[in-house]
Amino acid sequence: ELSSQFGTITPYLGLAIDQIELPGVSPEEAASLLSATPLKIGEPLTRQNLHDAMLALFATGRFSDIQVEADRTTTTAVRLRFLTVANYFVGMVAIEGISTNPSANQLASATRLQLGELYSREKLDRALAGIQRVLEENGFHQSKVTISEQRDERQHQANMTFHVVPGPRAVVGEIALEGDAGYSKQEIEEIANLHSGDPVVSNRITRALQRIRSRYQKQDRLLAQVSIANRTYHSERNTVDYVFKVDRGPVVHIAADGFNLSQRLLRRLVPIYEEGAVDDDLLNEGRRNIQNHLQTLGYFQVTVSVSRHNALDAKNLQVVYAINPGDRHKLTAIRISGNRFFPDDLIRSRMQNQSAGRLFSHGRYSEVLLEEDARSIKDLYRASGFRQAEVGSKLVSIPTPDGKLTPQLVEKAAVGTGDEHHVQPRVVSITQTTEVGTCYRVEEVAALGRWAHEHDMWLHLDGARLSNAAATQG
Repeated sequence: ELSSQFGTITPYLGLAIDQIELPGVSPEEAASLLSATPLKIGEPLTRQNLHDAMLALFATGRFSDIQVEADRTTTTAVRLRFLTVANYFVGMVAIEGISTNPSANQLASATRLQLGELYSREKLDRALAGIQRVLEENGFHQSKVTISEQRDERQHQANMTFHVVPGPRAVVGEIALEGDAGYSKQEIEEIANLHSGDPVVSNRITRALQRIRSRYQKQDRLLAQVSIANRTYHSERNTVDYVFKVDRGPVVHIAADGFNLSQRLLRRLVPIYEEGAVDDDLLNEGRRNIQNHLQTLGYFQVTVSVSRHNALDAKNLQVVYAINPGDRHKLTAIRISGNRFFPDDLIRSRMQNQSAGRLFSHGRYSEVLLEEDARSIKDLYRASGFRQAEVGSKLVSIPTPDGKLTPQLVEKAAVGTGDEHHVQPRVVSITQTTEVGTCYRVEEVAALGRWAHEHDMWLHLDGARLSNAAATQG
């Protein structure tokens, strides 16, 4: 129920509005605000219009509280006065009294006050608590913080200055050790380079923890857990006691089963060593990296899985990548079909997959590169206005009982010829001798050549082992 100092609004309903006032707001601003309300001079006052007017004024975000007063100006007219409490918004935040460890910028960030956000007492209390927390993390447990405000009535901003009297900085007191560290307390202090009497600085404590973790990571203890379990401040001595909780964890071993990969290569492909951690995301990233690496070596159909094995004594953890490389292939040619608007050379220049040649004896191919190539070509088309363009890709491999292709096998695989919705086969590629050591006879090569030419295709023969075939066949 809307009220005023003259009682309820009911006695004024139906009377013509003679005046509308917004005390404390400039005439220009008041006119702009009131123009967005349904209240109009000369029109009768209704409860609904008054309700909607107050909602419209609240919706501007300018006011935290609005009350309305009404009184008669004549026997037949009413005057309305909107009594408002203005909202203020966070303006400039300044820090005085401290310069380093922590810096003024660190304390300003600790307030979590954002320029332009609505100002409130709760946010100011949160800001003071944030400053106090950062000061204590840096040893200033006896600090005092006060605040002064400067309000800009025109811009509705509250500019704030936090005045810091830091007091003396605390020093490190006793250091205790919990957990299975594998080191004595004194050794941990030396590794951390943290000792009793050192000034308490947040960065110093953070670096101490990092040094301890780094020591374990160099031992391949990638699951080591290092943290501050407790810190206790003693005001009479102005010291802070720390309890380090350390669990060194198992030694992590990584191995490849099914394909020979060196430890050096595994460490490069599996990111657990770079990140200093072991989790499913990193292990799966390593699995993809191994798969991509083998695909670039010609093992296009390689499969890789990963598993963890804990030793009974929990002192070792073995990560095993099971690799099934499959047959080794050669990417003999890359065919582009359906392209009518760009030179093939331009499209090829955007592709990372490459057919076999001097640089890559088995070609350069992986599923990741294939997806990136398709996306790159699609981006080229869409950037040129072809918004509906789609690009697909397919690697065709033909299984054979003896490693040799025949016209009949190729015929079965060469589907979709002439259909623009299918990848168009363009090359038949063979190796003499084959990857499994068998040799094509002259008439077998001739038959493949005739079939390829009849179907407007090329026959490619990789002769890297041609001398072996010649010796075999005399």
